[in-house]
Amino acid sequence: MKDLITLTKDITLDKKYNILTRAADDKSLSFKTIDSEALQKISDNMPEIYRATSVFGKGDSQTSSMLMSLNMVSVGIYHKLKQILAQIERKRMALKESIFKIQKDRVKIQQLLEKQPELDHWAQQLNEIEVAELTTAEVDAQVYIEACLKSIGMYQEAYLEICKNHNIPDQWDEEDYEKAEIEHHIKSAFTNAIRDLGAGQKMNHGTCEYFEQMGINPIVGYELTARYMKKVHEAISEDKAPSIEIQYAFLNEMYEMFKDEYKKAMKNAGLDKIIHGDWLYKKDK
Repeated sequence: MKDLITLTKDITLDKKYNILTRAADDKSLSFKTIDSEALQKISDNMPEIYRATSVFGKGDSQTSSMLMSLNMVSVGIYHKLKQILAQIERKRMALKESIFKIQKDRVKIQQLLEKQPELDHWAQQLNEIEVAELTTAEVDAQVYIEACLKSIGMYQEAYLEICKNHNIPDQWDEEDYEKAEIEHHIKSAFTNAIRDLGAGQKMNHGTCEYFEQMGINPIVGYELTARYMKKVHEAISEDKAPSIEIQYAFLNEMYEMFKDEYKKAMKNAGLDKIIHGDWLYKKDK
């Protein structure tokens, strides 16, 4: 069986590159979705993204560090913002790496072209191949660069929508994030309990520990969860189909019931407070 090089030896250079790279397409360097207006929109939104990302310079919150050592499933609004910002940061770093690589490759191309006349026949051929490789790499990178920009724009809109719909302050900071942590963890603990009981577990070691870290008696936590689930099952048996909103209401109720219980866990651990304001990024409100 003939290999690709043998099969394509009689194909002209431009047609051969048409198979191997998008560079043969005269529109290959044009974005398909992103235009100047979209770029301006992304650019206008970046200052807030840069500012907000500085809230999460460290891995864990102070509450997580003081009361627990596990990263649980996120239900808190600020945790959703954190996840969005992390995605934007990863895309931004990838975009930065790609752009600088393209700039360096352009310099390399110029260097190769300038020394071309000085080379012998074989060196010139290798030189031409390297120029072609660098050139086509830039063209092929365009689709991935645009995908990266599209992702950043999408995440920015999600960030702004969440802030608007949950009345997040314009200049929210690390202190706001920390103050919302107790609600997040209490609701996460009860969410885990629902999943444990739904999977046929009476009590799960990790969930029990989570309850205890929030100052909640795990037996009480599971019992209240079991009562909630019983009501849902009874409604289903009556041919009703309770929506997910009944679970949101249950989690809100549990937060209101247990929102101060963490203070007992804090006291038992010998802590005077959870939030240490002197070590937080704060904005003047």
